[in-house]
Amino acid sequence: MAGHFGYGNLAAPVWFVGMEEHGGHREQEIALRLAAWSNLGRRVVSDVRDYHHAIGVDDHWVERPPIQPTWGRLIRVLLASKGLVPDTESVRAYQRDRLGRADGESCLLELMPLPAPGIGSWPYRQFSDNPALTAREAYIRHVLPARVAQLRALIHEHRPHTVVFYGTSYLAHWEAIADAKLAEIETGIRAGRAADTLFVAARHPAARGTSGAEFERVGAIVARGLTPG
Repeated sequence: MAGHFGYGNLAAPVWFVGMEEHGGHREQEIALRLAAWSNLGRRVVSDVRDYHHAIGVDDHWVERPPIQPTWGRLIRVLLASKGLVPDTESVRAYQRDRLGRADGESCLLELMPLPAPGIGSWPYRQFSDNPALTAREAYIRHVLPARVAQLRALIHEHRPHTVVFYGTSYLAHWEAIADAKLAEIETGIRAGRAADTLFVAARHPAARGTSGAEFERVGAIVARGLTPG
């Protein structure tokens, strides 16, 4: 819970930070994920394809993969930030070849370390007698402050150009990590700057009413910084 933050390249210019990874439906799945992380060297971030291959998930990297919904919209941010048109096939190719890779230009991080089926679900009480895992509330109290501090330290160490947070209901956590106030600059999009890093907070890609165009606007903000568009 203290050592793994996600996938990609910490030297990348663009980082994405979400609340937690989806998963953790069964004890066997969790054990497989822990073993994969350990076998890959217990790194702060892993190569997304290597990690998923180790847990038996390969469909996102076949020749013509289905687009993972959250990743697809984050990819639209990346492509739009480079002035490219994020059509469906370019998003698909980027997911297959470039997103979250160890030598790539992005990093996919999570505030909380353990995957869960949803915010209202907490399977770990069935799998562990660790007091910190008896309930989601106990887990958050035990883990959240250290994770905020660790993410803040990683940003200070690696100085990414941009950090994009997604899920605006977690704004207080995002501002704590950024150590900056994030002001609304467009509907559903907040931004601020601290030192060399631009911080942007967007709605979750899976939130009701979001669209690909909304994440392309986030990409435009990444491209221009905080200057008016």
